[in-house]
Amino acid sequence: PLRGQTVTLRPVPDEGREVRGVAVTDGDGDPVEVIDNGDGTWSFVQPKGAVTIEVTFGCDGSGLCPGRRFPDVDVDAWYHDAVDWALENGVMTGYADGTLGPDGALSRAQLATVLWRLAGEPEAKNEASFADCDPGAFYAEAVAWADEAGIVCGYGDGTNFGPEDPVTREQLSTILWRAAGEPEGTGDLSAFPDGGEATDYAVPALEWAVGEGVLSGFGDGSLAPTGALSRAQMAAVLYRRALAAAE
Repeated sequence: PLRGQTVTLRPVPDEGREVRGVAVTDGDGDPVEVIDNGDGTWSFVQPKGAVTIEVTFGCDGSGLCPGRRFPDVDVDAWYHDAVDWALENGVMTGYADGTLGPDGALSRAQLATVLWRLAGEPEAKNEASFADCDPGAFYAEAVAWADEAGIVCGYGDGTNFGPEDPVTREQLSTILWRAAGEPEGTGDLSAFPDGGEATDYAVPALEWAVGEGVLSGFGDGSLAPTGALSRAQMAAVLYRRALAAAE
């Protein structure tokens, strides 16, 4: 097409997928305005020179959708893509009653198990050193591995882990920060009205998590560092991490 001509595209997704967006950049890497025509086509005005077109696809929530087999997963919810990724990669599994519990609180044992799965389920050399961890529980190997790797720590004097306790946002940030090698953070917690509510031990981890985009604020601008984390929120955090690592 010549410069100034209108170009119209009709991307065709695979079965079970839908078009989420179309991005066009010119030869200098600058974005070109793209219009969604609402009928499955997208248009832009051809700039000078060649362009690069990128189409983003996503699950359409049909019968092929990984999350659709769970009655409590809303395929129109904000977490849809993250939960699909978590299911496809074995990060999340359902409960015995057939539900997934996306809005339920994530326990510390569940988080250790998720990170253990992502690491390839490495074998721990010893049982977990925590007195309140059942060596026969589903999480035993995962907590033992996370303990040996220095990713998780116990409460108080370190003798108890609290496997059934809900994970807070600052705890998740701290565990991921340790797994990343405890890098220096660049995030500014004072940018959040409740940033000062973070527990002292978690401040370096939260500064890293905010700076890296691992953790973001809510619609009201709050960070809720001590708030409980849902299973869907955990999936979203790890999904964003996976996308960033793939870039």
